[in-house]
Amino acid sequence: PEDLAAYRQMLSHLTPSVKPCGFIGGWEDLERWPGHELFQFCGDTVAIYGSLAAIASKVTWQDAALAVRLGGCGALSRCVPQPGV
Repeated sequence: PEDLAAYRQMLSHLTPSVKPCGFIGGWEDLERWPGHELFQFCGDTVAIYGSLAAIASKVTWQDAALAVRLGGCGALSRCVPQPGV
């Protein structure tokens, strides 16, 4: 609860045009994430407290390749007309 209160307080200082998306958790939580998700998370996240370098260093080229393949598959499935839709 204290972390969420601190997060709420921090966000209260942002302008309305900023659209934050936060992650509340510990390193142990992040270390359990699949590498392909960490690739995306570390690439899209700006750490405003601490650093993601230690967790980002665990991402392999294979993780990155899987993230790209899965992202491409997801994009393709949204672009191809579905029968009966």
